[in-house]
Amino acid sequence: MVAISAQNCSDTITKNINIVTGNKLELRANKDTLYINESAILEANGEFVDYLWSTGETTKQIMVSEEGIYYVKAIDNKGCVSSGTISITAIKDYNPNKIIAINGIITPNNDGINDFLEFLNIEAYGDNELIIYDQWGAIVQRLKNYKNNWDGKNYKGEFLETGSYYYVIKTKNIISKGNINILR
Repeated sequence: MVAISAQNCSDTITKNINIVTGNKLELRANKDTLYINESAILEANGEFVDYLWSTGETTKQIMVSEEGIYYVKAIDNKGCVSSGTISITAIKDYNPNKIIAINGIITPNNDGINDFLEFLNIEAYGDNELIIYDQWGAIVQRLKNYKNNWDGKNYKGEFLETGSYYYVIKTKNIISKGNINILR
């Protein structure tokens, strides 16, 4: 810094200034999608001494069981403030004991309506296998890790005839069965 008086006299002083940078805040969740009766643990990671969540809680970790966007403000031991948000999604209509088909009829004609055999929240069940049988009990299609994308084709990729078929969808803990009709 240089100071100059009205008489044009000057003096200089040098002083080092340390700029303190705050700690980096990293938000984590053990899961970002909640199903019925589930909770997620949200954690503010970094070297902080005080926390204030949008829920009013003041701990490093909180447990949430509702969908929403959660906010945290964290303060380190130098008084620096960091903040962040994390989003949690809730899926309703999930039955941990049964996989439910949304439709009992498929009309695979690419009109966007009932083109595929669909199961409610199939992604919530993890690894699965879908097996389609014809009316005589022969397997016509087998799909691992099914993603609601069967459009009435057999294992050769050929369209199956109009008619009734039977499906079995399995996960590690669940076996669900039902009928599916193909209309063309």
